[in-house]
This record gives sequence, structure tokens and C-alpha cells, in this order.
Amino acid sequence: RGMVNAVSLRSDVDGSIDFYPRGNQENDESRTRKDVGGSRSELKSRFLEPGEPALFLLSGDSIPAKMDSLRDGMMYLGSEYFGNTKIASSLVRAYRNLVYTGLEAMPQEVMDRLLSVPRIQRRDPPTHLIVSNEGDAVRGNIVEMDLDTISVEVRGELRRLWMKNVAEIIWLEPAPPATSDRQTEPADATGPPNNPPPPGLTCQILVGLGTRISVIPQAVKNEAIEGVHPQLGECRIPLKDCIRMTFGDEITNTAKSSRFAKWQLRNAPDPKFVQDEKEEAETAAGRSKLIGIEAPSFNLERLDGTRAHLDLMMGKVVVVDFWASWCGPCMKSLPGLAKLTSEFPESDLEFVAINSEEPLQLVHAAAAGLRISSKVAVDADGAISKLYGVKSIPFTVIIDRKGIVRKVFVGADGDTPQRLRDAIAEVLELAK
Repeated sequence: RGMVNAVSLRSDVDGSIDFYPRGNQENDESRTRKDVGGSRSELKSRFLEPGEPALFLLSGDSIPAKMDSLRDGMMYLGSEYFGNTKIASSLVRAYRNLVYTGLEAMPQEVMDRLLSVPRIQRRDPPTHLIVSNEGDAVRGNIVEMDLDTISVEVRGELRRLWMKNVAEIIWLEPAPPATSDRQTEPADATGPPNNPPPPGLTCQILVGLGTRISVIPQAVKNEAIEGVHPQLGECRIPLKDCIRMTFGDEITNTAKSSRFAKWQLRNAPDPKFVQDEKEEAETAAGRSKLIGIEAPSFNLERLDGTRAHLDLMMGKVVVVDFWASWCGPCMKSLPGLAKLTSEFPESDLEFVAINSEEPLQLVHAAAAGLRISSKVAVDADGAISKLYGVKSIPFTVIIDRKGIVRKVFVGADGDTPQRLRDAIAEVLELAK
């Protein structure tokens, strides 16, 4: 601590330097982990403590910071270690307003849906996951944000969210390119570059409460390490706060073990109707074990508060469509299907659009955007989808007046509306 100038280290060195005697190091690191949330694991969320990290970078850095705004691909922020500065949004991994643990308890099937990219979205995939204080999550592309609001594009629609309702924002890692997409020109995800860092060995310093800061050290003076962060600029870290300095492969390994590293998108399997494939879908529908048997009963709540009870629809032809907001073909075909079924008298036909296993807030938003809220019923646990053997969506079933399944359609394409119209008319004629 009496050094005036830093001692140069080789640029190819790996390892770490402890700032406390080894005997005290374990206790200090245990205290750090506990402060980050160990003793409060029963809480789903809590406010950040002073000095707790809010900004997480791809480099593995976790930094106490306050975001002022994000615009034109740059995040503007303030930090006790850097003052007022900025960083390219493409270098950010996450930003949080709260310490939120709800994502750790998220069911695997829900996480799988949030990370799945349907074929229709591969050219313009979601880049961010916004998680509310209540645990609801929405995928989209953040256009800009400030202390009060977030402007985010969700499936082509610009929405404005209140920052006070947001627990954390995760930058989603792009999916590996699908085989059929490898010739596609990749989107520019780099954003405006920061000024290049000065030459020297980049180290990462572990501070209390889980803070990790990358720095190219330049001097040790006035009881502090002074240097330059590779992206954020000049920084100063008091020696009394330092626990450990790492360099080389250990920095890379830390970045890979981040709790946000698992949020990488993956391409969903192509729907049947994409693989030319209309023939395959028609064959699968024709082989459906449902055809000719009594339709599995359901009694689900609609978004408007009424019940969709299949047993009470006896005497009508019922069209049931299974869908999800992440399914591009579903979102494209649903409005047309709702309009098509409205061509028939309500006394003869009932239409039910069953959404399976999505957060209710997301279902409400998607249905409102499609203007079909009164037709949407919620299969919260996916039980009805399983009864109907739904493996690919959209999945449309036509049930006759006696409750027998007569037609099944898997997928959608340009002539699906006419084929559905003809099939409905045919089933209506059966009872005459």
C-alpha cells in the first residue's frame, strides 16, 4: 500500500491477487455472497443496498450505477467509480432496479418459451427481456428509456412501460444462426463504439456486495487503485474496498458463470407448414386420433370473465384454436379466423381461442392487440392442450353439434381460411 506507481504485469498472465490474508478471505467472500442475497433468499425482491451492483456487462463486470437514459444505442449512466459516463448498449448484459430472485424459480417450460424464436422472428428477434416487479415478463426491442419510462417494440407495436414497475432488464444473447438462415446478412448489434482502451493488462477487481470492476491499472496512490475501465473510462477504486484482483482466464470464466449467461435465444423448430409441409400438416391432421371421437371437455375462463364450457355449447358447431403470443403464424392467422367464424350465425357456431401457459398480462396484451379478447380462454397450466395432443400451433379443431371432433388443422398458410370455411360449412350440414 506504500507504492507510488503500479508494477507492470505480463499481458499473458493468469491468476489472482488477494488483498487480505488468506485466512480472512473466505469469511469476507462469504459475507459478500450473504450480502448479495443469501440471508434473504426467501424474498422474491428487495431494494438495492448502497454499493450493490445494478449494471451487468458482457465482460462479467457488475457495477453500482444509476442509468440516466438509453438512446441511439448508448446507455448514459452515473457511478461512484466512474462519475458520469456512457457505454454502448450492445456491451450490457442486464440492468436492475431491484434485487429480484423470481427468475431463479421460473418453471423450465416458461423459460423455454421466453427463449424460443419462431421462424417468422428470426430476421428481427427480440433483444430484451423486461421483468416486472410482480414477475411478469415481456420480450421486445428497447428503443429508448429514461428514469421514468421504457419505449419497447413488441412484435411491431411500440409500447411504453413505467420504469417504476420494472425489476430488471436482460439483454438476450442472439440465437445461433439456423441452417436455412446462414446466408442472411446478420443484423448490426454492435452499436456505437466506446473509445478504445489504452494498452495494458485488464484486471477485474472484486469489491463487496458482489461488485466486479474491470480496470487497466495505471497507479496505486492515495490509498486507491487508479486506472481505466476498457469501456467506461477513468476509474478509482479505494484499496479498503478491494477483496481480490483477477486476470486472464479467470475473468472469462466469471463472465460465463453469470446468472444472466443462460438467457440465450434459440430458434424454435420450424412449424410443419414451413417445410412444404402443408402436405405433412394435412397428413398429420388427417391421422389425428381426435377425429371421430368425443372432444375432450373443458371449462376455462375467458378474458372477459365469462366461461368457455364445452358441455354447454352442445347443439352448436365449436371451432377451437390453440395459440400463443410467441407464435408468429398464430398472431397472423387469428384475426382472420375470428372474422371468418363471425360470418356464421352465433346460434350455430361458437369460436374459442385457447391460449396455453402464458402469463395472463401477456395474454391480455396480445388479445387486445388482435381485438379478440372476448374469444380468448386461458389454459393456464396447459392441461387442455395436452388432452387435445397439441404439439404444433396453430392447432385448430372443429367439433360438431354432438361434441364429436370432425376436422383438425395443423399450421396455417394462404389457403387455410378458405379450407376452414369449407370445413365449417360441411360440419354444419352434418346435423341437418
